[in-house]
Amino acid sequence: MGRDERIMLAGEYALDLLEGEDLRQARDLASWDADFRSELDRWQSTFTEMFDVDAVSPPARIRRSVEARIFGPSRPAWQEIFLAPENRGTLVAVVCAKAILIAAIIWMLIGS
Repeated sequence: MGRDERIMLAGEYALDLLEGEDLRQARDLASWDADFRSELDRWQSTFTEMFDVDAVSPPARIRRSVEARIFGPSRPAWQEIFLAPENRGTLVAVVCAKAILIAAIIWMLIGS
């Protein structure tokens, strides 16, 4: 992870925008990486100065609506896993294996 990515991750963590793997990664970095903690402190002090108000979380339905408008509708997790570009080869192999298995079963039933 490059310096710019770490700075952005610290800013998103300071704003409580992270979820899932990104959140785990930020927490992990904050636990052992002094440079990341320093960057996180810088972001938090900057945001504290900018927004001298109490933190407010939007209702879940509003957050989902805003995220859907920004990022598009989300797909179920299984679709994200199976349709990810790095998993397409595995998906093709599984589909081919199933097609061969079905063909073999049909051949056995017709051949008997």
